[in-house]
Amino acid sequence: MYREAYTVNEAMTKYKTQLSDAFIPDAMKNSDEYYMYVKDPNADVLEVTAFRKGKDWYDKDGAPISDIDRYAYNVSDGQLIPFLKEPDKDGDLTKVHYKAFADYTPTFANGGVTLSPRIAFSFAVGDNSVFSASYNVITSWSAAVQGINPVYYLYFEKFANQNSTFANPGLKPERSVNYEIGFKQLINKEQGLSMEFAAYYSERRDQVVAYQYSQAYPQTYISYTNMDFGTVQGFVLGLNMRPNNSHISFRTNYTLQFARGTGSDRNSTLNMIRSGAPNLRTLTTLSDDQRHKLNAVITYAFGYGQGPKSTKQRKNGTVKEYRWLQLAGANLDVGAGSGLPFTRSSVPYSSILNLGNRVVEGAINGSRMPWTIDGNLRVWKGFLLNLKKDAMGKVEKTGTLQVALAVHNIIGYKNQRSVYAFTGSRTDDGFLTAKDFQQYIADRENVASFIDYYRIAMEGLNPFGSPRSFELQVSFQF
Repeated sequence: MYREAYTVNEAMTKYKTQLSDAFIPDAMKNSDEYYMYVKDPNADVLEVTAFRKGKDWYDKDGAPISDIDRYAYNVSDGQLIPFLKEPDKDGDLTKVHYKAFADYTPTFANGGVTLSPRIAFSFAVGDNSVFSASYNVITSWSAAVQGINPVYYLYFEKFANQNSTFANPGLKPERSVNYEIGFKQLINKEQGLSMEFAAYYSERRDQVVAYQYSQAYPQTYISYTNMDFGTVQGFVLGLNMRPNNSHISFRTNYTLQFARGTGSDRNSTLNMIRSGAPNLRTLTTLSDDQRHKLNAVITYAFGYGQGPKSTKQRKNGTVKEYRWLQLAGANLDVGAGSGLPFTRSSVPYSSILNLGNRVVEGAINGSRMPWTIDGNLRVWKGFLLNLKKDAMGKVEKTGTLQVALAVHNIIGYKNQRSVYAFTGSRTDDGFLTAKDFQQYIADRENVASFIDYYRIAMEGLNPFGSPRSFELQVSFQF
């Protein structure tokens, strides 16, 4: 499939007589950026129905169109016809033309060549103060939606009618532009007490999102485009303490974050598009917007030659000293975060059986899941080993063997990181008790078995966070 259409400039030059009575907006005259759509390409007098520039549509008077499908039904029985340079022939609409594909040449314009600068610096602004700042650009490719499947193009019309998503090899890389400034101040030198503050701002540009190419010729289809954007901004306030000649250290911080954008992931609008809604870009709370986060780390450790000691008298009269807790320690890391957002539904439905439809209640991502709590403990003991001695018995090389026990989720809290939209519960989507589905349930061959298996499916789709687990770690350094 490959169709080349006339631009406004080309059409006005070649079909000046047929377009003499057509109204062409001044902004579109002599332009090769706008394409023309007509009522009947074979008519003696061409009647213009619409104009298009990229993804933007305009009516015959040059006014922007927000819902192109509705407009097409009003002016052209549902399908806008581009003014093609070559008329259609029998079978052309189902054939793939070699001109539909092109060799990829990386350039700055198509995103094949990118620059990702990273700059960071820090300097002292006093005897006890440090200022820092950083700037970096990160680019990434969405390889999952860029690979071509030739079968989809060979049976384009079939897959387009099934609302399948077509890959887009012409996508640009996603970009994240990050800024951060920080300030650290020593409060008490003897106690090792310091306070730090940081503010960060991130712009997510050219984010990949599902997009419906309405009124594409010959068939409307769904693919992906670089259209979404988002911003993440936040503040971090931290307090650190490590007293002199002490084995204990303490670090805690609090983060306040706001994440908003037009889409949380590339398929965030896919269900809305398949339901018949137009391509909408609404600024909403992103799914990774964790508004509040607290973290505290406590470490108690002994270095080499430290810790309680005992002595033993040797037969040769010397005294051997034992440091039972040298190179030993424990670390406790505890964190808590506010619940992630989700979009609540005002009616029950079943995503398991694909029955019913979600009806958004309130705003997209306008509800919150419960808070999450995490806690990890690590206890270790190191052993100093003499690996090599010289002829005089002097140690030339040493190594350290460390044995540690790590306990993940020591608190055993059941974190809910995913819930059902209607109930806000992790284990119940409201389907089994909804009156609209009672007849469907009653018609099952074995109602009790159906309910049991459905409950198993509900609980399995949204698992809790990681359970309490134990990990034995052994490392050797030399």
